[in-house]
Amino acid sequence: MNNQKKKNILVVGDVHGCYNELLELHNKALNENDQIPFQYVILVGDLCNKGPESAKVIRHVRLSSNWFSVRGNHDDGALLATLGGRSRLQKNKYQWVEALSDDDVQFMADLPYTIKIPGDFFGVGEIKFEQNDDTIIVHAGLIPNREIETQEIKTMITIRDLLPRYDEDDKFTHYEYYEKRKGGIIENGCNDTKAICKDNKENDPVPWGTAWNGPFVIFGHDAKRKLQMYDNAIGLDTGAVYGGMLTGLILSSNTERKLVSVKSKEYSAIIGKK
Repeated sequence: MNNQKKKNILVVGDVHGCYNELLELHNKALNENDQIPFQYVILVGDLCNKGPESAKVIRHVRLSSNWFSVRGNHDDGALLATLGGRSRLQKNKYQWVEALSDDDVQFMADLPYTIKIPGDFFGVGEIKFEQNDDTIIVHAGLIPNREIETQEIKTMITIRDLLPRYDEDDKFTHYEYYEKRKGGIIENGCNDTKAICKDNKENDPVPWGTAWNGPFVIFGHDAKRKLQMYDNAIGLDTGAVYGGMLTGLILSSNTERKLVSVKSKEYSAIIGKK
């Protein structure tokens, strides 16, 4: 690869089968990049489902030079469907997987859960970079104060909120994965018998990005909140498949970042539960 003829990195939010919007966003981003090809294009996962051309999106990413993606929960679900998940195949949103080739399936099986852009990627000369200068791409998010290697797969592809935990003296101790399901709240991962909740008002769940204090993270998965911008994280899921926007982030350095987006159509005929 001749990087002298390429510059910068483009990170793209949840595509969900919106193939035409993906091409339009890439073209718009190229204009912002002085018509110079990107060194890398990285997607935050959920390439597929809900939108009209999931197989096309997957194949385009697979065949495009220097394009990569992390794995999202919908990518996981589609992969399971291709591998014989009959209950999934019976759902309308998974019937498109029959258009996938063996190479497409292998590509999806090889998708990582995170991609790291080292802090010195844009660096020159004698500049020294610390771990917190890295940029992490993940589909959904991470739990603060845990190493990447100890994050659970469920967290990386599905987390939206954290539950703050306190000890018996009302002192904050840690955050846990939080999810709300029909029939009640499910709180996961609390093995500390001393950890108790304060009153409901003070113990409300919070968006995980508000508490993240590690390397800069770019994520997706949370279309309801749309564009999320925090000190150490940015969420790019702006609801492309729901008639919102498909959003990308151009990385020119560790701190120079530029948003770019295109309006999308609403593909309500194929939208299922997020």
